[in-house]
Amino acid sequence: MKHYCYLLLCADGSYYAGYTTDLERRLAEHNGEIPKKGAKYTRSRRPCRLVWSEEFASKEEAMSKEWHIKRLSHEKKKLLCSTHEKS
Repeated sequence: MKHYCYLLLCADGSYYAGYTTDLERRLAEHNGEIPKKGAKYTRSRRPCRLVWSEEFASKEEAMSKEWHIKRLSHEKKKLLCSTHEKS
């Protein structure tokens, strides 16, 4: 099973970091395409756009990365996304 850490850019310009095993499904949940799913944080900040993701071999690795990303400043999250777009 694949495990992902991801970063969304919300409509209000804020970022949301999360963990999933299915990026497409999780993004649909965040954007309300699957009723009553997604994080409470993103429900009022739709639409959300996937701006960064990374695949990991284990849930623990992906969740550790999520924990670290959640502690980054807004500017460092923005830099992470811009670095990802160039590669």
